[in-house]
Amino acid sequence: MLNSINLDDKSYEDLIAEALAKIPLYSGEWTNFNRSDPGVTILQNLSSFTLLQRGSVNRVTDEIRRGLLRLAGCRTERNAAASLLVRSPEEDAVLPPQYQLRIGDLCFETERETPLSSWGLEAVYLCQDGSFQDITMLLETEAGTAAVFGSAPQSGNVLYCILRGVPETEKPLLLWAQAAGSAGRTPFPEKGGPVFARTRWQYFTESGWVDADAQDETHGFLTSGKITLTLEEEPAVFEDAPVSGCAFRCLLEECEYDRAPRLETLTANLFPVRQWETRVWTYRLRGERTVSIRSPLAEQGNLFVFCREIPGGPYRLYAPFTGVVPTGRLYLREEIPGGVRLNFHQARFGFAPCEEDGAVLVTCFDDEMIHHRELGPVLGFEDQDIAVDLVRDVLADRFLLIAETAGPDGEPEYYPVEPDTDGAYGLRYQVDPEQGLLHIEHPGAGTGCRLYLASCCTTAGSQGNIRAGSTLLHTDPMRPMDPPHEFRGVSPGMGGTDYETVEQLRARFAASVLTPGAAVMPADYESLVLRTPGLCVHKVRATAFPQENLVRIAVKPRGTDPLPKLSDLYLEEIHAWLEPHRMLTTRVELVQPNYVAVDVWAVLQIKGYYGDVQEAVESMLRQSLDYVNGPQPFGSRIRFSTLYQELLTLPYVESVVEFKLNPQSWNGVSLDNPDLVLDPYTLCCPGNLHIQLQTWTAQSL
Repeated sequence: MLNSINLDDKSYEDLIAEALAKIPLYSGEWTNFNRSDPGVTILQNLSSFTLLQRGSVNRVTDEIRRGLLRLAGCRTERNAAASLLVRSPEEDAVLPPQYQLRIGDLCFETERETPLSSWGLEAVYLCQDGSFQDITMLLETEAGTAAVFGSAPQSGNVLYCILRGVPETEKPLLLWAQAAGSAGRTPFPEKGGPVFARTRWQYFTESGWVDADAQDETHGFLTSGKITLTLEEEPAVFEDAPVSGCAFRCLLEECEYDRAPRLETLTANLFPVRQWETRVWTYRLRGERTVSIRSPLAEQGNLFVFCREIPGGPYRLYAPFTGVVPTGRLYLREEIPGGVRLNFHQARFGFAPCEEDGAVLVTCFDDEMIHHRELGPVLGFEDQDIAVDLVRDVLADRFLLIAETAGPDGEPEYYPVEPDTDGAYGLRYQVDPEQGLLHIEHPGAGTGCRLYLASCCTTAGSQGNIRAGSTLLHTDPMRPMDPPHEFRGVSPGMGGTDYETVEQLRARFAASVLTPGAAVMPADYESLVLRTPGLCVHKVRATAFPQENLVRIAVKPRGTDPLPKLSDLYLEEIHAWLEPHRMLTTRVELVQPNYVAVDVWAVLQIKGYYGDVQEAVESMLRQSLDYVNGPQPFGSRIRFSTLYQELLTLPYVESVVEFKLNPQSWNGVSLDNPDLVLDPYTLCCPGNLHIQLQTWTAQSL
């Protein structure tokens, strides 16, 4: 299926010609190849049947391909909306749900009511051994990086955040920490993973420092992430720092960092938005005499109201009271700032919703989609497709239909139906996110019911993963601002994905087949170790010993030490990662990398008109012999001829008079004259360089 053969690549004439050409190979008596011959007539019929059969077999639809790949454990990735953290303009306000911010053609919306407050970060300090170091530069973009716990983090170091203003209590307070590069670190898993540090977030109160309810996604500031703090008590002014104000602090309780964490920026007072545009939305409200909806979509006034009058019963359509009809399923509509208010009067109109959560459904449309509300009837057969006009790239998890059927009394009844669930009368459908199509899987007993659009959001998928620092504008024509408010996205857009085509799905499946999931060969172990979650692994070399059922693996981490070693944490994490992947009877042994320094003796004749040649030659040799940081793998050969030629090709070297290599230790090194051969667990590094320079002249000849 991944590399399928085209079976429908020959015409009828091609098949007949091939069949006639093969007749002499099987029968010397058959000499009449004219159409009048009965045997040729049979060949013609068989060729026609073969052509039809090949065409049928060759037609494998996208749905069949997706189904086959699903059986192999590879499911289609649906489109998903990106999320973004936006900096609050530091003013007291409340943003309604579906408050829209735009950058170019992309629309970002608030998902729920979002209160803003006027507080921010004033200063940031690192405290080591009781002394404060100002790292307020983290509040500015492109101002450099700072080690938040120092260049050599130790337990007891503290990061202080001094605030401007007073944050609210009992509400999530969002911060974003932008880490300075990943240093080759593999992504941390969603749960678990290595713990390089244990931190405690606190805030200052009248009674001293109090622990905050904290959710920290940064893994001790090793990765960029969101920090959510919730304060239960009123914060107080902290006066022991160089600048006074309300304060948060992050206390480093324990640490086993492989490298000191550094940040580019630290930003506070944020709120989240999602990259989607709501064209239609149904609000589910409790059945009460008065209900209110505040959102830009409701403010446009295109709405339909459905009420459930009996708990668990069907919904009925209510109409706005116009004064013409005095009683019936009616409601009073009242415009309020930012939305609408609906009033139901049982005594006056004779009908009202029951007192139940979700008893009132209010479907609101934008000015364009209101004209495409009705989608059509369910015709009663499977695989019926219904198009949703004007929309593409639909989010299936934010989609809803309302089905209209005739009740026992002849009055229309309405039922909300979500995708991929058995709805009213067994109706089941799927959404094609890319094309905006409804695929009716099972009409159930809902044949003849009519479908209406109830909720629909569209997204740009991966285009929503915009860079950090982007500026978004509030451009709602119903809420003009002079000047327009600008909002800065402090985090990059994250999580936006496009609907996966069949070809993309096939390519991903092929790549997954080639990615080792079980460790059998030494190369499998090397690939798995490099993918250990949360670690910075630079080089790996695995060697198998079949007689002992043993695989010995040398691992070199990335680290700040010149000759890095595996820490206990690295050993534990790699062992834990390999354990479920190894063969049952195979033993795995991790070994530390062996480093050998190589000394160099060289006598060079140089051209006299060059400057500081000594430093340039030593720099070249150090770089060539640095197998620790260079691309050379474990067990490489140090080739004498290669180094000799590199020296000889330097523009300021006339000739190499003498050149020798000598390892400071023969542990892990063997001589293959004139080369040095490293064993599978050894890397070399430059040792002492003894370079003697002689100025070349014509008399030197």
